[in-house]
Amino acid sequence: MKKVIECDGLIIGTPVYLNNMSGVLKNFFDRTCSWFHRTPVSQKPTLLLANTQGSGIKKTLNSVKEVMIQWGVCLTGSISRNGRNFNKPIKRHELKNFITSVNLNGYEYIPSFKEIYTYNVQRTLATNVFPVDKKYWEENNLIDSVYFKSAKINLIKKFYGNALYKFLCKVIKPIEN
Repeated sequence: MKKVIECDGLIIGTPVYLNNMSGVLKNFFDRTCSWFHRTPVSQKPTLLLANTQGSGIKKTLNSVKEVMIQWGVCLTGSISRNGRNFNKPIKRHELKNFITSVNLNGYEYIPSFKEIYTYNVQRTLATNVFPVDKKYWEENNLIDSVYFKSAKINLIKKFYGNALYKFLCKVIKPIEN
């Protein structure tokens, strides 16, 4: 885990097994479930890879992407290979966004609405439900932001994130001691 946390960027790869990621990768993700609440890899540039001799690449990459959104990484793209192009080398243009993001340390990342949604669900849970998470979010200056500080957020996404957070805080009531 330490190497994953300390690296400049992540390349997450998996073969496709039964239209999903490998069991080894799934086990690794399961061991990082606390990263949904207290991520040590936020804004880390990440490239996704998948290969198969058959089908299921899209479902597999989407499954891995869901975990990455929960981790709060900078998604820089994906590369896939199947039976028709399995031996095709990876080209520099396929790595361009990842390399650029690593060089920028994840700064200037533009998150999707889904990423802002997930972040604000996590922020609400930290605010109202999990005291351990709240402490982490406050110590890392995350609790008052609609998304991680280094990201570029336009006014519409800021409004969306703040409105969502306020709504969720009303719906998800604080836990009484």
